[in-house]
Amino acid sequence: MKNILLKLCSAESISGVEHSACFAAENVLKSYAKTQYDINGSLIVEFGNLDSKYSIMLDAHIDQIGLIVTYIDENGFVKVSPCGGIDRRVLQGDRFIILGKKPVKAIFSSTPPHLSNGNEEKAVDCDNMWLDTGLRGEELKKLVSPGDRAVFLNEPSELLNNRITSKAIDNRAGAAAVLYCGDLLKNKDLSCKVIISLSVREEVNMLGARAASYSFYPNEAIAVDVSFAKQNGVPSEKCGIMDEGPMIGISPVLNSEVTDKLILAAQVKKMKYQYEVMGGATGTNADVISATRGGIRTGLVSIPIRSMHTGVEIVSLNDIAAAGELLAEYITERSITLC
Repeated sequence: MKNILLKLCSAESISGVEHSACFAAENVLKSYAKTQYDINGSLIVEFGNLDSKYSIMLDAHIDQIGLIVTYIDENGFVKVSPCGGIDRRVLQGDRFIILGKKPVKAIFSSTPPHLSNGNEEKAVDCDNMWLDTGLRGEELKKLVSPGDRAVFLNEPSELLNNRITSKAIDNRAGAAAVLYCGDLLKNKDLSCKVIISLSVREEVNMLGARAASYSFYPNEAIAVDVSFAKQNGVPSEKCGIMDEGPMIGISPVLNSEVTDKLILAAQVKKMKYQYEVMGGATGTNADVISATRGGIRTGLVSIPIRSMHTGVEIVSLNDIAAAGELLAEYITERSITLC
C-alpha cells in the first residue's frame, strides 16, 4: 500500500489532465478486473457478482490541486491562476514544474519583505500570481502555452511513525484506500457488484463523480476522501486524530442507513474509527452522488491529513489501511445481507 501511495503521489495529475495518476492506479486494478474510462476520463472497474442487480460504488477523486497558465510575458514570467482550492498563503518562494511541451521548473515569485510595504503576512492575490522560469520570453513560449498546468515540485517523502508527506495526498490517500479495499475483496465470493470509481475534476466542480454515478447508477455509494487532522492552530472539534482510524461522515446530505452500517461494521470488528459531523454539505463527491438521478444512498469515509491543499500534506499509512479495511468489511457484510 505504501508503494501504491508513493506512485500515485508522484504522478502529475492536476484537475482536467488526470491520466498519469489513472495509469498508475490502472496497473493495480487490471490485475483482477477489467478497467475502463468514461468520457470524462474517470477510471472505472467492476468486480464481484457482475450479474447482480445490486451494486455498491466506491468513489475517490484522483485529481490534485495546482495552477494553470494564463499569460506569458516577454521577460519569461508566467502568470498563473489557481486550479482547485490551492492554499495561496504558502505559495511564495515554492518550487513548481510547468507541464508544457516538456517540463519546465519554476519558482513562485516572492516580493522581498524589505519591499512589501507591510504586506508580507498577506497571501498573494489571485490576480498577481507569477512563476519565474529563468528563461527569456521567446524561449519560454516555445515550451509553455496558456492552459498548461503547473504542480508543486515535491517528491513524496517518508516521515517517522509510518507517515508520508507529499503533494496530492488529497486525494491519492483516498484512492490508495479504495485500491487496498479492492485488493482485500478481489478473491471473495460477493453477492453484489462492486464499482470502483477513481473520478476526475473533484477539485474544480465534482464533474467526474457526478457523471460516473449517473452512468452506473449504483444502489448505494461511499465517497472516500480526506479531511482535517488535528494540528496546532486548528480547532480540535473540527478535526480527526491521526492514527485513530478513518472518519465516518454524519451529515443531512448523507444516508443515515449507510452511515449506521459503516459504524456497525467498525464496531463489530473492533476497528478504530472517528466521527465527522457536518450540519450541511460535506464538500466532497458525496454531495453530488447523493443527488444523482433519482438519488443514491451515499456514505462518506475520510482520512485525516495535515497541511491540506499545500505541497507538503501529511498522512498516516495506518489510517489509509484502516479505511480500506473498513470499506472491505462494510461490503462483505452488505454482500451477506443481500444474499
